[in-house]
Amino acid sequence: MSQPAKTSHSPFLDVTSFPASEVEVDQEHAPSSATLQSASPFVSVYELEDGEERVDPESEEFVQFVTELYDEEFDEAVFELITEASGLYDDQFVSKYRHPAEQTLEAERILEAHLSPLASELETLLEAMAEDIDHRDLEAMSESEIDAFIDHYAPSQPLSPAFENIFGWAKKKVKKALKKGVDWVKKKGKALARKAFRIALRKLRKYIKPWIKKITTFAINKLPKKYRPLAQILAKRLGFQKEIEDQGSFDGGEDTVAEINQFQQEFDLMLANLLFSEDETEQELMLAEVSSEARQPSADPLGDLDQAREQFIEGVLELEEGDDPTPLVENFIPAILPLVKLGIRFIGRPKLVNFLAKYVAKLIKRFVGRRYVRPLSKAIVDAGLRLINLEATEEDARQAVGAAVAATVEDTLRQVAVLPDYVLDDEELLEGYVLEAFEQAATRNLPEVLPEEAYLKRPDLRETKGLKATWILQPLRGRKFYKKYSRILNAKLSPPKLRAVKTYGGIPLSEVLQEQLGLSPGVDVEARVHLYEMMSGAMLPQISKHEHNTPGLGMTANYAYSQLHPLTPEAAGILLGHPGLGRIMPPKYFANRRVTGIGQRFYYLEIPGVRLRMGPMAGANAMMRRCSEVKVILDFARQQIRVYHFLSETKAQDIAVKLRQRTPIGVVMISLKSGMEPGLKHALISGICGQVKIIHEAMLPQGARGPALMEVPQPIKESLLMKVTEWLGKGLSHYFREQPQSFIVATEDPAEGVTLAITLDNLPGLPALRDALKRKTISLRGMDFSEAMPEIRVQTIPGYYSE
Repeated sequence: MSQPAKTSHSPFLDVTSFPASEVEVDQEHAPSSATLQSASPFVSVYELEDGEERVDPESEEFVQFVTELYDEEFDEAVFELITEASGLYDDQFVSKYRHPAEQTLEAERILEAHLSPLASELETLLEAMAEDIDHRDLEAMSESEIDAFIDHYAPSQPLSPAFENIFGWAKKKVKKALKKGVDWVKKKGKALARKAFRIALRKLRKYIKPWIKKITTFAINKLPKKYRPLAQILAKRLGFQKEIEDQGSFDGGEDTVAEINQFQQEFDLMLANLLFSEDETEQELMLAEVSSEARQPSADPLGDLDQAREQFIEGVLELEEGDDPTPLVENFIPAILPLVKLGIRFIGRPKLVNFLAKYVAKLIKRFVGRRYVRPLSKAIVDAGLRLINLEATEEDARQAVGAAVAATVEDTLRQVAVLPDYVLDDEELLEGYVLEAFEQAATRNLPEVLPEEAYLKRPDLRETKGLKATWILQPLRGRKFYKKYSRILNAKLSPPKLRAVKTYGGIPLSEVLQEQLGLSPGVDVEARVHLYEMMSGAMLPQISKHEHNTPGLGMTANYAYSQLHPLTPEAAGILLGHPGLGRIMPPKYFANRRVTGIGQRFYYLEIPGVRLRMGPMAGANAMMRRCSEVKVILDFARQQIRVYHFLSETKAQDIAVKLRQRTPIGVVMISLKSGMEPGLKHALISGICGQVKIIHEAMLPQGARGPALMEVPQPIKESLLMKVTEWLGKGLSHYFREQPQSFIVATEDPAEGVTLAITLDNLPGLPALRDALKRKTISLRGMDFSEAMPEIRVQTIPGYYSE
């Protein structure tokens, strides 16, 4: 936290005119508390003699099962479904009806009708499975027979690619559950196991419509009413409440929309709870609660913010000289705070809100009203407005002035809302912090309105030097989703630069351009670089959709928005020479494109003459070819580590050629090392969601996707990384010596790329790590991973594979 200003003076308070600008050449969803009493009859916590509480073995089995059910690809399928529904809503309903309530009701009706074929097919699937399970001998079924049993189910009608994806992943969930059921036969007997599955699948069928309803609400409102997640309720029952409470410390930042993975988490927890529970009455009570919750009206804070922003923009543009903007700010603040992570702390503090309204109004007074509209709109035009929108009119420039002031107020309030209470409760202290927040917000959202001497004294008041540019709310007309930098920057990107810049999952930008755009790895790349910044409620497909004038964008397809990459200070410095344009964000925002943070920045490379290299999927669900990646599963239930190293088509074929030519194994291993070692580091050291999964009896999905590793001491993680890297090196070098043909055959399959599946069994030190994740006091000697060599198994699977 920076120190408060020693004086309330700021160059922005002295603005009386705008310097001439030179035009540059273009360069929570959950049951209510009542359900807590009956959510899960199997739960019981007993106390050992030493006073340590532990969950009983069946509860541990439940937690492990829920973690095993989780699959990153299911989140991707839900995201594509929401993107499709959200696009329909944006196209047909936003601003179509004057009354927001009328708009929402009509949108819900149409979207529910749009999603009804998916709901019907899922219900039919679960009913058919429940009927067929009675005729199966679970104990006698092998894994391949279970696969065949589930795979034969197909939709009764053609489905859209997004619907078909969800249908396929629902089958995969049930397949995992059925394989688990083979173990239950030994405990319950054949008849009881079949009955448990039949009942659970039929109960799950009743959950489908409420689940689809929540997806509809999410697509319309983006930020639905915050219910306590089902995981939180069950965590309390299982005795893991502290883990959930501590999870907040891992988050950091503020999401543009609630995380998509909530839908998979609730689906998995519902399936698991129905399977483990043997009391149909309690199952019905929980389903009734979920159905009731789905029918409850949701708040629309984003819609409220959009309306309040429009009213604020209109108001500040109509002010006359000397008019007080305080009433406008007072009306704007209540719409901003519900979308601020810690905005709830302002409730019941009217004195604080009044102070902020008056002080912020004083700060923006030099930028509002008719007197200032013309010079400020000219400054915005000179900063490049028409470079990013050739159709921009004088009225658009005028509206951009009000939007820039509104964005400045929003950003100021967001920074103030996270200040500690001791600052918020001291007006004299608070004044300095508000001034600092305003200056930073004005720097980001207003063109360079200060005299040059002011910037010489305060260089921190502009993000770059030499670029006459600003961030402009987009689209210019209608609902705002993002900001775009008003200059499209020209960049010459050398191979060393492209290798140094990392994108999602720590993948070098050079590999992305080679694999997905077909660019040669050894040539310089000439690109026009477009920059974007996320706003509340926005998803990346909405940027790609509204960029109609940008070649390669203008649509919500995965292959369009997947070309947007995080603009970190490092990326901005290396690619553009302006690190101030980048944004520092918590690690969770670099896991995948489904979760984005408010204020997070992105770049898109417009490269003339390139052609996208697509994966095997066709049509609306087409995706660009995958880049290489590494995923790690720490499975404490089986005392093993599983590593899945997907090799892109280009990299897999390169290794296959080396093996056919009998190239020395050392050369082959060097080819693997460049991708595997950074991937392992991201998974085991950073604990990035999506690259690591932890199957542990005391860990629910929130921590099991990676964040729990943040609590493990750094030396322990580094020791584990070093040994896993060494073991994989030994295991893979042996595999390529002994079974090169199995790898070569896998690369000849039509599927894109191959996956090296490596299993490490009986690892020394893993039991101690298991205890560490339970927050038990352990000896560092027990965390020695070097005692013995684990058993290593390697398999090459055609195409992309993960658990």
